[in-house]
Amino acid sequence: GFIPDIEEICKKLPFTRQTLFFSATMPPEIQRLTDTFLHNPERIEVARASSTGAGIKQILVKTTRDGKRATLQHIVEEENVKNAIIFCNRKRDVASLER
Repeated sequence: GFIPDIEEICKKLPFTRQTLFFSATMPPEIQRLTDTFLHNPERIEVARASSTGAGIKQILVKTTRDGKRATLQHIVEEENVKNAIIFCNRKRDVASLER
């Protein structure tokens, strides 16, 4: 990605400087950059209030780890879902849901 490029640029900057660093997220590799190249940084976090869009229905369903697939199938069938976005942690989980 872009991290080696940022590291190379920062290495060429003078030690005495003001650096402003903006990031929408702060994953570990970005945190490592700030720890390496910033001195006494101030961190400012801005979070937008979350809300659900009109026409979006949210529900919470408790299930077990082993029961996730059956629970999902039940919801899709009972609610007569025509379109859905389902997020999975692994590609193989997505592939198994596709069937």
